[in-house]
Amino acid sequence: MNIPYEWKHPVEYMDIKYAYPDFHSFVTSSGELNVDWFTVEKSNTNNVFKQ
Repeated sequence: MNIPYEWKHPVEYMDIKYAYPDFHSFVTSSGELNVDWFTVEKSNTNNVFKQ
């Protein structure tokens, strides 16, 4: 996956859909919805690495 911005990776063994809940709708809409799914504000902070 190529994300042109700095983002927080999901914790080890965590499915991306639990770290970034809007990711699924971004993919299923072919990128039309939730284009900012990868931002910290949209993440589930318990499921991403804290830097």
